[in-house]
Amino acid sequence: LGVFETRLQQQPPLLLFVYGLTFFFSNFGPNSTTFMLPAETFPPQVRTTLGGVSAAMGKLGATLGSACFRPLVGVAGTAVTMLVCAAVSIAGFVITYFFVEDRRGLALEGE
Repeated sequence: LGVFETRLQQQPPLLLFVYGLTFFFSNFGPNSTTFMLPAETFPPQVRTTLGGVSAAMGKLGATLGSACFRPLVGVAGTAVTMLVCAAVSIAGFVITYFFVEDRRGLALEGE
């Protein structure tokens, strides 16, 4: 969205459609990891506690991102703010890819 901001502002229906797609895909994948990864990653003895901590950290990150969004738009503009959001998303992907064990096909511990 940040790269094409000027063009998208000239075509509001397209902007709404593209924004809707980004909203859908950000909730379709990353949002589900808040709930699935703790259930698969943590040992049974602490699974629910650390699942709650993981959910709390996700909400803290959302709160921090929401609180920083408007001031950043005011200082740097919408395009730069969207690019910062993209950079944070890419950083989250990289951290998840390299530091979270792939447990597909493995039985959950304790079952």
